Amino acid sequence: MEKKKINDGMFVVPGDKLGVIEEYIPSRGTYTENGVIYSNSTGFVLIDKITKEVKVYPAEERPLRPKKRDIVIGRIDDIKDKIAYVEIYEIRNRFFENPFTGILFVNQISREYIKSAKAAFKVGDIIKAQVINDGDPIQLSTAGRDLGVILAFCSKCGNLLKREKNELRCPYCGNVERRYLSPQYGKI
Repeated sequence: MEKKKINDGMFVVPGDKLGVIEEYIPSRGTYTENGVIYSNSTGFVLIDKITKEVKVYPAEERPLRPKKRDIVIGRIDDIKDKIAYVEIYEIRNRFFENPFTGILFVNQISREYIKSAKAAFKVGDIIKAQVINDGDPIQLSTAGRDLGVILAFCSKCGNLLKREKNELRCPYCGNVERRYLSPQYGKI
């Protein structure tokens, strides 16, 4: 079997052999075992020819996190009178299996007065919102153009609600409900 020679810029995964300690000085992204240098992460090899250091620079992008003014898609996870908790699943058109948690205060739902978050949303609603504070916790607003509920489900039978002017009607059980709707309801 032919021995693989490690070169600058080569893509490696954890456990790939990079060389021996007599040949290189282990550095960032590496570990040694019995005098052999291995990659500690997925990334690209960089060999400093002057210092003889071997490094592995990670190939993964930094984790994407919502930033102020980002438009996000999320699901209402819980609602109290003055606050809604949102699981953020999409940021900048990228979907995440492990969501971020955001909060939406009642005064950030609409430019008009809304007494309770429960009047605007129901648990399970899919919303389009804007990040207004990217600290911890992430704060959201639906008080802008095209923001609000984009999909909602019947609270009686669980089917998708159809928009009829400013109301939502269940085509299966006939239940009528109201939400703070985005003009894009049902289009996304």
